[in-house]
Amino acid sequence: MKSILPFLTKERVIDLKGQNKSDCLYELAKIAVNEAIHEDVETLYDELMDRERLMSTGIGIGIAVPHTRCPETDTFTVAIGRTAEGVRYDSVDGQPVHLMILIIAPGNDRREYLQLLAKVVMRLKDREFFQKLMDAPTPADVYDIIAKDEDAE
Repeated sequence: MKSILPFLTKERVIDLKGQNKSDCLYELAKIAVNEAIHEDVETLYDELMDRERLMSTGIGIGIAVPHTRCPETDTFTVAIGRTAEGVRYDSVDGQPVHLMILIIAPGNDRREYLQLLAKVVMRLKDREFFQKLMDAPTPADVYDIIAKDEDAE
């Protein structure tokens, strides 16, 4: 899998309003439901929170990659939320999260799921790229930065 762009739209890149992990996850779940990726926001939110109870998806350095599988869909969905203030997230390094990348995967494709997850994590660990996303004036600019970055690969 080369690109996350086929699974991301400008509408699924937002500035988060939530002040905590659960509120922010709910905002991201709502985007997926609004785009008819999942049938109901409460179910998707519960799935994300169940995953968080197993182990936090806060990977450190200001990044979280909440993810779940969804048997109701046959394609991946990616949504991005960012917050300049940061939120407590139970990250591995104990630091607040500023950038959340939600991945919803089809229930039947484990290999591609892990590849996409790894690609997102590796790209965001580049601090210069991470800072570009955080400094972008609007969510649409975040999308454009990602599109330009992937075109350069």
